[in-house]
Amino acid sequence: MGMQMSPMNPTFESKAEEIFFRTLKDFNGLNDWHAMYDVRIQKHKDKRIGQSDFILIGPLGVFIIEVKGGSHHEWDPNKPLYSWGNPDHPNEYMTSKESPLEQAAGNAQSLLNFLYENLNKDIFHPGKINIGHAAAFPEAQIKESSDLEWDPKQVYDLSNDNFAIFLKKLSEFSSGGRNQKLSPKEISIIKVAIRQKKISVKKLNSNAGNDDLLNIEGD
Repeated sequence: MGMQMSPMNPTFESKAEEIFFRTLKDFNGLNDWHAMYDVRIQKHKDKRIGQSDFILIGPLGVFIIEVKGGSHHEWDPNKPLYSWGNPDHPNEYMTSKESPLEQAAGNAQSLLNFLYENLNKDIFHPGKINIGHAAAFPEAQIKESSDLEWDPKQVYDLSNDNFAIFLKKLSEFSSGGRNQKLSPKEISIIKVAIRQKKISVKKLNSNAGNDDLLNIEGD
């Protein structure tokens, strides 16, 4: 059994996001994890609204995943400029001043700020949470790329064949030596805070009906 997904039947921005969504949903052994797709952080540290492709919540912590599609990925830190997609088709080729990990890092910090503002610290202190971030490339293999300056533990690509192992290494990289796991109750508290406060999950399939709305609005 894979991760619990919210929403269960979203409309995807890209093929890569759909591939990654299916990877999480279908990977056996992660049934104690929850994945939220396309979460809008209304109080971003640098932007009016930040968008996280995926937020994963489970015993090892909370992790922001930025997903990029296509087979071409290039990062020039001197400009700075990140480009990805298909250079032969302009409508499938995109650029950004931020690398995927920079985008994920900004969203992770904004999420941490949000939790500090909205969790009851007497019941559950946000400082306990291992919050990390990563970039996912479901259609490419880029870990051996010469222009890659990111830690490979923060990169998920076609060279990864076991998502649970990737998640474990990412949690160890992000933990700073803290090994305390989140309980099911604490995981539920985080999920409810994200769903019911200032963060919203936007993308719903209009044919999905009330079941998805109930899953998103609360436990």
